[in-house]
Amino acid sequence: MKIYVHEGAGVYVGSVVVVCAKSRKTADKLIRKELDLFGLKDEQISIENINDLKTSSVIYSFNGDD
Repeated sequence: MKIYVHEGAGVYVGSVVVVCAKSRKTADKLIRKELDLFGLKDEQISIENINDLKTSSVIYSFNGDD
């Protein structure tokens, strides 16, 4: 399994979606579904494969106002 990250413009402060998937194609589908649920149907997907899950790691950490 690989970790894929999408970062986009979002509505106000940007959007971030982090998924774990076997392939980029699957990651695309998962990210698109999340963006659509957020109301971001027009946002282009921008995916980065950040690593393979072979060691422990922090996937996403956010310390700010919601």
